[in-house]
Amino acid sequence: MDSIPPIDTEDEGKPVYDTDGTRVGIVTHVAGTEVAVDPDPRLTDTVAAKLGWSFMLDGSDDSYPISLTSIESVEDDRIVVGGKGS
Repeated sequence: MDSIPPIDTEDEGKPVYDTDGTRVGIVTHVAGTEVAVDPDPRLTDTVAAKLGWSFMLDGSDDSYPISLTSIESVEDDRIVVGGKGS
């Protein structure tokens, strides 16, 4: 990825999808370079592992900080995140 898409507090509440179109959570907090996502409780272990969200595999339902570099795009109606290698 060449640049990090702009994200700010107006993006709080947007759903978060992976690049395959699976809804993985919702943005709960944006502050500077920090973005927190509340994982979708229906998120499968396979998708969680692909995203590098190992905390989900332990049954945690806490909000999770994501790296700005994992954000593929910020759209009007969603945020798209890539895998752990993004």
